[in-house]
Amino acid sequence: MSSNVQTLRFRRPDSENKEQKPKPAPRHTGILQDQLRRAQRRPWTPSFSVAVRIMLLIRALGAMYSNIDDCDEVYNFWEPLHFLDRGYGFQTWEVAPQYAIRSWAYILLHLFPTKLVSFMLGPNKRPAFFAVRYLLAIASTITECAFYRTVVSKINERVGRYLFFMMLFNAGMWNASTAFLPSSFAMYTTAFAFSYALEPASLSNNRRTLAATLSFALGAIIGWPFALAISLPFVVEELLVFGSDRVAPQVKSSWLTQRWTRFLKAVATASLIFVPVITIDSLAYGRLTIVPWNIVKYNIFGGSERGPDLYGTSPWYYYISNLLLNFNYLFPLALVSLPALAVTYVFDRKRLGFTTSTLDQSSPISLLALRLAPFYLWLAILTAQAHKEERFMFPAYPLLCFNAAVTLYLMRGWMEVAFIIVTKSPYQASWHRFAGHYLVPTGIRVEFIKSDFRGQLPRHFKETADAKELDGSWWPRPETRYIPADVNDLNEEDETRYVPAETCDYVIDLDHPLHPAESPLEPRYAAEFETWERAICKPFLDARHSSLLTRALWLPGEAWQAQNEFGDYCLLRNKALVKSKQKKVKQLVREGVIEL
Repeated sequence: MSSNVQTLRFRRPDSENKEQKPKPAPRHTGILQDQLRRAQRRPWTPSFSVAVRIMLLIRALGAMYSNIDDCDEVYNFWEPLHFLDRGYGFQTWEVAPQYAIRSWAYILLHLFPTKLVSFMLGPNKRPAFFAVRYLLAIASTITECAFYRTVVSKINERVGRYLFFMMLFNAGMWNASTAFLPSSFAMYTTAFAFSYALEPASLSNNRRTLAATLSFALGAIIGWPFALAISLPFVVEELLVFGSDRVAPQVKSSWLTQRWTRFLKAVATASLIFVPVITIDSLAYGRLTIVPWNIVKYNIFGGSERGPDLYGTSPWYYYISNLLLNFNYLFPLALVSLPALAVTYVFDRKRLGFTTSTLDQSSPISLLALRLAPFYLWLAILTAQAHKEERFMFPAYPLLCFNAAVTLYLMRGWMEVAFIIVTKSPYQASWHRFAGHYLVPTGIRVEFIKSDFRGQLPRHFKETADAKELDGSWWPRPETRYIPADVNDLNEEDETRYVPAETCDYVIDLDHPLHPAESPLEPRYAAEFETWERAICKPFLDARHSSLLTRALWLPGEAWQAQNEFGDYCLLRNKALVKSKQKKVKQLVREGVIEL
């Protein structure tokens, strides 16, 4: 064979090595459960990689264009960093060795991008400034997106989507995300810690305990020690709450021992963060220095002649005004998250999952309340202090958005419940195609409207509220003993089964546009466009006008299928009635007077 001839050999694909498509992630696994459209396509939520790209775009713009709003950021962090980088700059008393309440370890974390940019672009200082800001933008983006994805998987997909866009578009996160401040660093670590802490506590989930503890400790030791208070609900859950564990009374003692032991080991591991921090700060200040302790000592144990109050005090409503300015309507939504949870527990309990609180298991409402509590705790602590500054709230900014997202989702659920209660869906001549109440959302009232059919239709069971006189102490449904007077065994029509069509919010109707037919009792509701609109229609085989062979057998090809004709099987909406009820429901919910 000539050397310039090539041969190709084809090989049959190996079925064993055939690439398998990944299975879709399971739905409805979070604390909050959708009640309507559960089987439909999941709501769109950007993946982690997509979320990072979107978020990074906004955070990079913030790095370029957001202001430096706090002189403390300039003099206590940018100037010391400039001194490390260039050898000169302003020094405040906070970084003097005798006080040492600013950590050089934290400042040193930001030195690398300045040196890298100087090496690559020369001595110009402006690129170094923006390099640090871009580093902060990247850190904020990654931690925010990790937090968001955990909300999607552990709380609810819609709550996660709300949270993502709330963090993306508000002035508070815009300012805090790229600020060179320990409180911003604590915001990063808090968001990352909650990307693990949102999972229910469990003896089998050691990763949650260690990762969340390390993150909280990192923010407190390197950043701002007071931010550790945000972790208190996490600590309570870790030590005392069953979470996803089921604990029988006889093993509760050993369960507590295991939980406490695990947490103390995580704390001991996290305390190792002190080693490099104390080493760096001691080298910088020329003496043994524990900056987190110095901060606590000055602010709490400094005495009446010193302390943060020297730098100004503010009224109790300072944070209310400031958060309204930065977050607008998100702040009121965050404030009412716990009351909204209580309302949902009373009126829409199924939205809180399918388990209830027992002696050996935690309820979804208690788990969600623990996750909403940190924002309230942080706001209460800061409000109680006389000295108030905007940056003090930074660590809780992602949690504010989370609380607001939960409230928005719960309110959406109230609207669903309210709308279902005031609407009903009657069937017309398609009564025999009714698939059963299991496939009808809770609260929808199904009725019949009069048609040309002259037989007996089913009646509603006598319901509990009307059957109190029945004795059924041992039988769960004593209504089954009720003897109705409006039934017969002769298939005789009973007029009490019907409701007027004009009282119906929705009607199920089968219409044949190609072969229209109507009667006084069966008008073409689908053609009465002034009254009814088509909420949804599906093709329905018209057996009378289709070939027996083509409707009995399916073969590929348009020519074969063209022998069949189809009508429209429609859910029709009463335009005026539904619109008025929607308006009424929204008004009542807005006024807070509706009884769900």
